Amino acid sequence: MKVTTYTLNADGTIPEFVTEGGAFPLANDNDSPQDWTLVGVCTDDAPGDAMTEAELVTYVEAFSPVFTDEIDGTETSAADVVAAWWAANAQ
Repeated sequence: MKVTTYTLNADGTIPEFVTEGGAFPLANDNDSPQDWTLVGVCTDDAPGDAMTEAELVTYVEAFSPVFTDEIDGTETSAADVVAAWWAANAQ
């Protein structure tokens, strides 16, 4: 298993190589439904390079350094959000 980025298939379905995905969406210049780049846990044969936790933090910090809770307004660093996601999904 590896953590990497992906987009949906042209028909809007999740690629078969994704086992747990949809995290840290980032808009891209592709046409819908492939207009978001997502992070997921994927099979080893998935395209793209595997990310370490540190690489994922750097990737997410580039577009969302702080996450704000919509209910109470508390802020959490990207590093903490990624660490929690990594612990829950990338084992």
